[in-house]
Amino acid sequence: MTQILGISGSLRRDSHNTNLLRAASEASGLDVELDARGLCKHRRVRAAWAQPELRKVLAALGARVLDVELPVPHAHTRFVAGELSDEEIRAGLADAVAGLAEEIRQGERTKVVA
Repeated sequence: MTQILGISGSLRRDSHNTNLLRAASEASGLDVELDARGLCKHRRVRAAWAQPELRKVLAALGARVLDVELPVPHAHTRFVAGELSDEEIRAGLADAVAGLAEEIRQGERTKVVA
């Protein structure tokens, strides 16, 4: 099983980003375990600079980080009772998780061969 850590940036129970991570795990249809973690309780953490900096730090630590963004405009309208209701967004999430899982598998094959 491939394990993926997803970081939503929020510890709020009803965070749209945390709900998106849950939906990504469900939408992937792959043998993937996605562990969704939040970083803080605040609504805004200056995401404009925090996300790129977090990606740099994770990559420097050896994490596989895809440079993929999936904009979700009007996120509050994309959920019904905490469940993602937008199929186009769900498909984008599935593609992103599949791409990351493939990157991980390629890295594992490289380790075995090397």
